[in-house]
This record gives sequence, structure tokens and C-alpha cells, in this order.
Amino acid sequence: GDNFEGPSICIFDIHTMHPRNFLHLGVDFGSVGFISLSFSGDGKYLLAHGGKPGWALVVWDWESSQTVGSVKTAEDVTPVTQCSFSPGKNPQIAVTGNNILKVYKVENNKLSEVIIPDSKIGNIVCHLWLNETVLLCANSSGDVISVTTTPQASVLDEKKDFEHRDSAIVAMARHRKGFLTASEGGYLTIYDATAKPNVFAAVRTIQLFTELPIAAHSIAVDPTEEIAVVSMEKNKLVTVSLTSGEFMLNDEEKPLLMPFHDGSIYSCSPCSRKPLIATCGADKTVRVWNYLDNSLEILKEFTEAVYCVSFHPDGLSLLIGFGDKLRLCSVFYDDIRIIKDFPIRGCRC
Repeated sequence: GDNFEGPSICIFDIHTMHPRNFLHLGVDFGSVGFISLSFSGDGKYLLAHGGKPGWALVVWDWESSQTVGSVKTAEDVTPVTQCSFSPGKNPQIAVTGNNILKVYKVENNKLSEVIIPDSKIGNIVCHLWLNETVLLCANSSGDVISVTTTPQASVLDEKKDFEHRDSAIVAMARHRKGFLTASEGGYLTIYDATAKPNVFAAVRTIQLFTELPIAAHSIAVDPTEEIAVVSMEKNKLVTVSLTSGEFMLNDEEKPLLMPFHDGSIYSCSPCSRKPLIATCGADKTVRVWNYLDNSLEILKEFTEAVYCVSFHPDGLSLLIGFGDKLRLCSVFYDDIRIIKDFPIRGCRC
């Protein structure tokens, strides 16, 4: 193919997984990549927001590869985190970030800004168009504010709030009775509308991790609104059933991509009698690999840094080195279990 300089977007057909179009911006765009993408409700337009230092917002008629409009939304040091189209025939565009809240309309093939009365509401982590006119913004303190209504106010019913609202909401999605939120602490919560206008109450919360907390990234709800899929850290997807108002954690929780370490690998130890290799890395995990079929046998997460690992020749035991101890563990078919800790500091090899 052609060699391009500057950021570009490739759009794939989800049925054939073949590229349908290729959108390219030159080096004068001012950004090395994109931080947020969004299709309009009718699928005609594609919205893309570039990163630093340009912080440019671009709208494409992607089938014809024509740029409808573009605008710079922030200063060099101000991080923008998300852009999106509102639903409906005449969509608006929201751009949010750290002390950034802007709304645009596409008029006469150019972007015109809509004035928001109080656009300085702090660090907006994510946002959601609840309908054609109501925009909800989640800030870093875990609150959700309706910013396009007058007056601007929290939409959460504090009397019926949930107990895990101690971390930022990082993703939101519409639901038939309200909306869903996913938190940095790894919880999915459903909010239903109350009798009060623009007030929603938490009706159910589900923990999206089994042992150690893991942050959520995004939420997608299927058209029937029976299933929600949450993308998590470390390339994991969790499927949650929304039928009959009940949530079900996917028992076969697996990484979406190859289950490699997230960061540097500190130590590697082969087993002499079995086709196994143990590794540990900067992501505070110990992993046992089968090098015959190139598969991950065991993944064990820890709350503290892991610096070294050593396999016993029989493949049934592991020594794991931490900053303040050396730990002897048993290796089972699907788990690594602690046997004894030795008070040896600074184990690095």
C-alpha cells in the first residue's frame, strides 16, 4: 500500500472484516494519532478527535472521504478524553476533558459551537448523550451532572446511591430505563429513572473482577438491550446479562488479545521436566506458559511488585521473589497457591 505521513483511520466491514475505506490526514493535522472516534446515529458521519498538541476535532462523510468540518477544541496542555454524536436526525457533537466541555453543530458544512452556560465543571472523565438534547458528564469525583439542562445539577439520587461510588466513572451507556456506568474500581451499575425529572437511582451493582480490582474502559449494549459487554484492563471482555434486570458475570472470562505481560518481563524460568515456562513482570503477575502449544496455562495477579521467579524441576513448585520476602508456592492445573513465606528482602534473582 501507499506510505502516508500523519494519522489515519481504517474502517472495516464487520461481516467480511475487509477494509471499506481509509481516511488520512497529513502531518499538518498537528497530532500523531486519535484519542476518540464516534459514528453518527445514521452511520453517515465519522467524528474523530486528535491528541496533543493539535487537539483538533474532524467530521468526515466517510463514504465519500470528504471532510465536513474541523476545529481546534483545546490548548496544548489540556487533555481531551472523548467526543461523540448525539442520537437523532440533527445530531450535536460533545467534546469533554479536563475543564473542557464544548458542544458543536454541523451547519453549512462547518462546525459551529453551541454556548453552554457553565462549561467549567472540573475534570470530565466521560460523557453520555441520554437523548437528543440531554448530555450527562461524569467527573473525577464519581458524580454525574446534566450539563445541557437548566440548572446544571447532579442526576444521581443520593438516597439510593450504591456503596462502591468511591472511584471515577470511566464509561457510560444508555439503557431502556436510564443508563449504565462502569467505574475505575471495576464495578458496573445500572441507574433507572425516578419520578423526579432528570434524577436517576442506582438499582443494581455488579463486581466485574474475581480477586483483584481491575479498571473498566468502555461499555457496549446490544440492540435488544439484553447484554452489556464491558472492556477491561489487560485486554479482557466481561459479558453481563441484562434480561429480567439480573446481571450475570461471564464465567469464561478470557483476555481479548494474546495474554502477554503488560510491560517489561523481569524474570523467566523454564521447567526441566515439563514443557512449561514461568515469567513475572512489571504488571505484578506471574504467568505459566506451555511452549508446545503456545498457550497461557496460569495467570496469577499480586498486589505487590514481583521481581523474580524460579521453577522446580518437577513443575509442581515455584519460588517467587518480592521486595520483602521469598514465597514458596504450589502449582496446580489452574492456580498458584501460597505454601510459605521466607523473610528475605530484595529478592531479584
